[in-house]
Formats: sequence, structure tokens, C-alpha cells
Amino acid sequence: MKVKVLIGQLEKTLSILKQYENWETEDMLDDIYTKVSTDSAKHSNHKDKQLAPESFQESIIAMGDLNKDEIIEFLKKYKKHELIEIGKQLQLKLAKRDKKIVLIESIANHFSFIQLNGMMANRNQQRVEKVTY
Repeated sequence: MKVKVLIGQLEKTLSILKQYENWETEDMLDDIYTKVSTDSAKHSNHKDKQLAPESFQESIIAMGDLNKDEIIEFLKKYKKHELIEIGKQLQLKLAKRDKKIVLIESIANHFSFIQLNGMMANRNQQRVEKVTY
């Protein structure tokens, strides 16, 4: 650590200590601990308000019947964090740093590959149906 950084940190500490100038040290530490505990509880409650896993199930089911272009249009209404949650539910590894369109394309490609695999699995059956008609 550079001395310049240490000086900055000590100045921040000094401003905190000045707030408690007439306090006993133990009382000051208890007050700081109480404030930090309260703040961390508020932050943990905020993190708990994440999207429910069931919230996108209907959308995921609906996308199963759409083609790639329709899926892309369908997903444009969602925000980036919602797209990441949809990706998690589909067990896709999506990066938060990716742009929204990249997330949309990844999800659309996922469904396209599922449809392609289904068509490939049924290709022999489709040939038999064409020959019999």
C-alpha cells in the first residue's frame, strides 16, 4: 500500500473519530457496530428481493413454440437482469457484462438448437410420411 493511500484512509478515519469526539471509546465502537449491523441488514433484505424462479416459467414455455426471430422480438421487452434470470432458469451461462442483444441472441439460439435437435430426431419419421403419401 502506498503512503498516499494510507493518508487518505486515515483522513476518513479522522472524520469518523471527530463525530465521536466526546464519547467513550467502547460506546463509540458499540454505536458504529449497531449502525453497521442495521445497514447490512437493509442491504441483505434488498438482495433477497430477487426475482422468483417461477416468474418467467410462462415466458419460457411460450418461447418453446416460437421461431428464432419471434423469440428475439419476444425477449426485447425484458430488462438485462431479467434476461439473465431467464438464462439461469434455462441453465445457460450468461455473463452480466454482455450486452442485452447478446443475452437475447443466446437465449434465442438455445431454443433454436432445441428445435433443430427435435427436427433431426424426427427426420426419418418425416421421410416415411412423405413416401407413404
